[in-house]
Amino acid sequence: MTVDLRRPPNEAARDGPGRPPQRVSATSVGIRRLVGVLTVIGPVGWAPARSTPPDQAIVNPGGLPLLGNLLGAALHPATSPDFLNVVLHASLVPVMYAALGTVGALAIAR
Repeated sequence: MTVDLRRPPNEAARDGPGRPPQRVSATSVGIRRLVGVLTVIGPVGWAPARSTPPDQAIVNPGGLPLLGNLLGAALHPATSPDFLNVVLHASLVPVMYAALGTVGALAIAR
């Protein structure tokens, strides 16, 4: 198969030699969109129904106190100097890896 890159895309997409592309009806587009939406939504709705037994809930209400602890810690973080020093050093490692990866990619690309 060869592609002529000198021709504009609308001419290169013809269905055959010298034939214009076929028009797609609005009904056909609507059906395709509906199939696409059902393809995405169907498994998302089916997965929870299949993954949990019928007599159990999807969300465990016993975990709400843990969620409260998490949100409380997020709203009032620890600010001790020792903890902030650990966080600073732990955040520098991924930043340095990202910088080295970018430099390496640029070196390979040139």
